[in-house]
Amino acid sequence: MALTKGLFINNTKAQDSIYESGLMVFNCLKLSDKYILDYIELSIESHIIPLGYDYYFFNYHPSTMYWLDTGGLKKIPGIIITMILEVLPNDPFVMCPDNHFNGYCVLDPSLKIKNKKVFAFPRPLEIVSNLPLYQENEIPVIGSFGFATKGKGFQHVVEAVNKEFDSAVVKINIPYGDFVPQSKEYATYIGDLCKKKAKEGIRVIITHEYMEKRALIDWCAQNTLNCFLYDRNMPGLAATTDQAISAGRPLAVSQNDTFRHILAYLQPYPKVSLRQSIADSTLSVKQMQKDWSPEVFSIKFEEMLTILFKRQPLINKEAGEFVLPLLKKGLAELIKKRYRKYKRFFSVTKLKQVLASTKRINDEELIRKFVNKVLLPHSQLAYAQSGEDLILAHIFYKEGIPKPTYLDIGANHPAFISNTYYFYLRGSRGVCIEPNPHLYNRIKKIRPGDTVINAGIGINEITEADFYLFPPHADGLSTFSKADADYWDEVGMKNVGKLNYEKVIKMPLITINSVIEKHFDKKPDFISLDVEGLDFEILKSMDYNLYGPKVICVETLLYDQNQNESKNSTIIDFLKSKGYVVYADTHVNTIFTKL
Repeated sequence: MALTKGLFINNTKAQDSIYESGLMVFNCLKLSDKYILDYIELSIESHIIPLGYDYYFFNYHPSTMYWLDTGGLKKIPGIIITMILEVLPNDPFVMCPDNHFNGYCVLDPSLKIKNKKVFAFPRPLEIVSNLPLYQENEIPVIGSFGFATKGKGFQHVVEAVNKEFDSAVVKINIPYGDFVPQSKEYATYIGDLCKKKAKEGIRVIITHEYMEKRALIDWCAQNTLNCFLYDRNMPGLAATTDQAISAGRPLAVSQNDTFRHILAYLQPYPKVSLRQSIADSTLSVKQMQKDWSPEVFSIKFEEMLTILFKRQPLINKEAGEFVLPLLKKGLAELIKKRYRKYKRFFSVTKLKQVLASTKRINDEELIRKFVNKVLLPHSQLAYAQSGEDLILAHIFYKEGIPKPTYLDIGANHPAFISNTYYFYLRGSRGVCIEPNPHLYNRIKKIRPGDTVINAGIGINEITEADFYLFPPHADGLSTFSKADADYWDEVGMKNVGKLNYEKVIKMPLITINSVIEKHFDKKPDFISLDVEGLDFEILKSMDYNLYGPKVICVETLLYDQNQNESKNSTIIDFLKSKGYVVYADTHVNTIFTKL
């Protein structure tokens, strides 16, 4: 399958956490080798996007893109996605329409919602290298930062330090925000308040410097403890803690919904004192770094794209430009004005009413709501390249086998174009054979319930062989077959060109019979086989009397030197001789049954 291509659409650079969160998400997403992702920044003065993409990923927020009529985005030819920052517990639609996008990337790992368009994502942390070495101080340095909005609780940090320490430095950075009303006045007021609350021996340093993300992480890395004691009541998770966690230093937070994702890892203040947080929270911070790493984020996005493209297949893409629709000027100004008012006073209910009042309700919208809320949640989504998993599911449904076992040989990616991931999500378990070390690690991470083996399937007494490893963007072509590796290296792929393997590594070989004997009670219910050129040899080596499964799905598409396609009649004839019949053919793969 050709690489899909997307466009990430951020607001123009500004001193605000929305823009920075957009950059953090983009930097995570661009790590993947499963798609190509371009980047653009827009404003009300410049709101034209290029066409020719498979999907468009907006960093939509009503304060930075107040001018955008999201109801008109359906005219863009492709899948429309948005990230969501502002989210109440299990309610991502506080500040974003629930029916204008095909997919919602919600930056809240604690989210639990049945809406099939909504995907809970980890925080988009940046894992940085070469952090400045922490310098131990004779007295502790407690740091906190954030834009000048109500509820940040900077004064509570000073009060907490007063209670526990006779001597300490409290560093508080309150930059002025481009989208924060009266931020300079409020930042000055809060700074003065914090200094007044400090007792003798507690030194409070207030700064207002806007720091880029890396500078902010370095700033956090120099603190004995990073501390956030919010008391706000508004949607959204705290973005400030992202940089603090990336810094790897001890962390303390309050019992507040804005930290609900963090409270799954550590106890809040005052249940845990600041001294205890300094001593004990580092391991929890390290675990958050691992669970919310850029790689985990990019894998989650790959899975999201797989699901969305199954719902809305790729369409013909034409180059050109699309002028993003603007809300009527008067309405845009009204929303902007009201949003700032409600953000200032933190009235979530009122804010919902304002956004609801801007929706255009008509028959078409009601039909779309019905499809999205009623039909889609009950539809079945395929993960396989051409819907092979749904065909297999129908076979096992008819046979009364709700959780078939499987042997996936040449498993490749844990979810993307996988014949077995559909069954894994529904409680089935099996064995995945994958010789590519990188893909082997990904399968183990995403599918911990499966037995994953980093080896190849051998066909004789040889216990080791050369494995031709292709680069990440073409890892599905990696193979033990030198002939196949040379074909892609010399002939290449139509419309793509030559695909050169990167290196050759030695990999252990095990037989298919030994795998089944060791890991299955009798035999698997079905075998999925795709090993780029050696499928027939592996099929011939299996003991069908002892281990022949009910169903076999195998790639049967061949290419000649002129890149003409044909079916592998050798495999088809062989399996027929073993008592199997062709149940279905999806052009790429053939499904055989023996029931």
